[in-house]
Amino acid sequence: MYSQNIYDQLKVLSDTLRVQIQTQKLENAKKTVFKIDAVSRNSKEDSILGYVNKLKGNYFYRISDYENAMKYWLEASRQYENSNDSLETSKIYNNISLILNSSGEYRESLVLKKKALTYCPVSVNKTWNLSLLQNIGSTYLYLKKHDSSMYYLKKSYQIARELNSNRHLGQFHHNSSINYLNMGDYHKTIAHTDTVQKVYKEFVSRPALENSIFYSAKALFKLKMYNEALQKAEESLTMVLESGMSINAAENYGLLSSIYEKLDRDKLALDALKKSNTFRDSIYTIDKNKIVLELEKKYETEKKEKENLQLKQETAHKDLTIAKKNNIILITSLIFGLIIILLILYQLKKFKSKNQALQESIQIREKFEKELEVVRDNIAKDFHDDLGNKLARIATLSDLMISTSDNRDKENIIKALKSIKMDSDVLYKGTRDFMFSLKANSDYIEELFTYLSDFGEEFFESFNIDFFVEKHIEENIKLPYYWTRQIIMIFKEAMTNVVKHSKASMATLTIKQDDENLFLSLSDNGSGFNQKEIERKNGLANIESRAHKIKANIEIITGNQGTTISFHAELSNLSSHGKTSA
Repeated sequence: MYSQNIYDQLKVLSDTLRVQIQTQKLENAKKTVFKIDAVSRNSKEDSILGYVNKLKGNYFYRISDYENAMKYWLEASRQYENSNDSLETSKIYNNISLILNSSGEYRESLVLKKKALTYCPVSVNKTWNLSLLQNIGSTYLYLKKHDSSMYYLKKSYQIARELNSNRHLGQFHHNSSINYLNMGDYHKTIAHTDTVQKVYKEFVSRPALENSIFYSAKALFKLKMYNEALQKAEESLTMVLESGMSINAAENYGLLSSIYEKLDRDKLALDALKKSNTFRDSIYTIDKNKIVLELEKKYETEKKEKENLQLKQETAHKDLTIAKKNNIILITSLIFGLIIILLILYQLKKFKSKNQALQESIQIREKFEKELEVVRDNIAKDFHDDLGNKLARIATLSDLMISTSDNRDKENIIKALKSIKMDSDVLYKGTRDFMFSLKANSDYIEELFTYLSDFGEEFFESFNIDFFVEKHIEENIKLPYYWTRQIIMIFKEAMTNVVKHSKASMATLTIKQDDENLFLSLSDNGSGFNQKEIERKNGLANIESRAHKIKANIEIITGNQGTTISFHAELSNLSSHGKTSA
């Protein structure tokens, strides 16, 4: 009952604080923060303390004191974690990421957004999970990693469809248009901007709608559709001038000038260019005045601080002179005692450091031994599955040949010999895969892809299927233990399915790798296959099982135009050890 009473009081103060900040009554807001402290002073519950620190962080964020905002939010995140409130913990980490975003630290911001996502999966709160996915996609936009951005945006799109959230669906199409514009896919840019303007016009923000129309104009200009681009650019400019966004007006006039120039309307092009420069100059003047005001304010503050410091120094100097006359022996004793304490602390720290290093060494060794045991078990299992079964079959067929040789059953003997040859080939290739996975350099992406390419070329040549490869590797990263074996088996199974089920005449193996992700895919131009029928034969189940072992994802798309099996694994958690230049 006592805790509920405190929480009710804090809720009222929270509403008051929000109104005061919105109306710029900052002195009153500061007093409200003191009241919040007073109400919660005697509480020791993490849930209440986390709420209080969250409110303090909100206050300091609103007055642009980001250092204190981050300080209180970090404390709130710890307290919410202690009270097992994963949703509030997720929201706090997202708030901190906003500060990093505003200072251009996008990589650090991305780490915190992903951490926030781990605290709020779909099962905790689907709507907040959706917002986080879109935030991560937007941050990848700033980093110009468009594939990663689209990956998270598409995940958000599925949830937005389930929730029928028009606001989030509109934001998905808006962000997607930016991605495709930056990637140079102008047709897709127009498709997404048209969707924003025609379907979600009422649900997106005014700036998003203005930008959407402007992006349409830029894409149409790139496609040399100058009349259509002119119409969109003029529409965007009208909205920008109404909203008073000077920087956007400068960009709009600049685009209009380029369009008029292409349409041989030189006078209008020159007028638009002059207006663009005028707006840019006004923005520069505003920024310059703002900087001057900030410098003046900073100078006055530093001047006062310097005067106060000088006064304190003079007072301290007088006090010090008096103290020196009366306490020389005492100060000498204190310094001597302090030196002894520091020496003791240094020895203790040195001993603690050695002990900690020893403990870490033991833990690393134990971890390595456990990983080695898992790898050895997996190798033994694969060796038994691949080689043991085939050897047993060859032995059985050999017994059959011996038992039928007296009867001169030539047809059965030839059939048995063919089976033995086929099993021997499989056994040889399986042994070759196994031996490759044991090589020290087989864990590097370049070596793995070369091995798969060689196998595919040899394999598809036997069935008159054209085989192509596409490689986009940024860095020759060394993969973790046991990945190579699983990836080889996944794509050998996939290649076998192409031959058995697709009726294809062409297949393509593709690899894409960046700092965050590894993508591998096998595509064919066949007629597709019945996925349920293949699943009954354990083919796709084996592929998904092997991907699961290395925490990767498999996506299968099949239809009349062919089949694509895609493999995706995140590399962001791998250490930089073992990297070489691609």
